[in-house]
Amino acid sequence: MIYYFMAMEKEFNKVKADNKYLIGMNAINMPQTTSDDIIINVGYCGSSHLKIGTVVEPLEAINIDTGVKYSIDPIFNKPHYTCYTSSVFVEETDITEQCIFDMELAKIAALPHKKLYSLKIVSDNLDEDAFDAYDPDEVWVEINELISTVVKLHQ
Repeated sequence: MIYYFMAMEKEFNKVKADNKYLIGMNAINMPQTTSDDIIINVGYCGSSHLKIGTVVEPLEAINIDTGVKYSIDPIFNKPHYTCYTSSVFVEETDITEQCIFDMELAKIAALPHKKLYSLKIVSDNLDEDAFDAYDPDEVWVEINELISTVVKLHQ
């Protein structure tokens, strides 16, 4: 089975796919994944270095709170970065490497799965007000095209 996980409703409403799930405070029927499942995480992220609107593919997720690292399977032809997952919105950091920040990827990576793919859209430069205002329909067209190629590969 292929599952799509988004952290927020504004991401959930943009993904055109079946078997999609909203995670977080308003989780909709969170599935029990197995080691045979494919998970695709799509969503917004922040970065202190990258231009807003950039689509990236994380290759590693690190839980900021625990330091636990997870590998993400590469499949998209997008720039690769480490994703630091925090339980709160990151507005400042001592991390100097070019990276991204989100609130879900490390948690998703801990779920059982066969493959885990992720695409992130830089929505802010660690500024929650900018994040709230960012909602680019044209980027979501590209995201939906990219994830449809993954579905074709796994059918």
